[in-house]
Amino acid sequence: MSDLIRLHESHPTLFPTTPASTLPASTQTAVILASAPTYHSTASQLSQIQSLGIPDPQVSTELISLLPRIEKAAKRAEEQAQKVAELRERSARVLERWVGVVVEGNEGVVGWDERVRGVGNVVGRKEAERKRREEED
Repeated sequence: MSDLIRLHESHPTLFPTTPASTLPASTQTAVILASAPTYHSTASQLSQIQSLGIPDPQVSTELISLLPRIEKAAKRAEEQAQKVAELRERSARVLERWVGVVVEGNEGVVGWDERVRGVGNVVGRKEAERKRREEED
């Protein structure tokens, strides 16, 4: 508190004040009570800052020297993400094409399979009839 008083005495223009005689006591009390939580909060924040300490300048210098590498890595990551997106798109197109070929091809195979089965049944019946006739003769 004494530091503040000395600061005020050496630089009175930094702390413009209204003479106490112009404000009624109730107004002064209201201002003080309204500001009380702010004093506690500010004191707590200041003590936290004081306990943090100042970081080593060498660490900051090392981080600053790493900035070009960090930017380069970020650019590379962005390029890789773009390449992955392109590959996903190409894979989707290839998959769509493959599904089209396989599904359409399978429909043809299913048709052939049904026809071959039908022909197989007919051939089987004909052979069975021929064997019966041969046995009868």
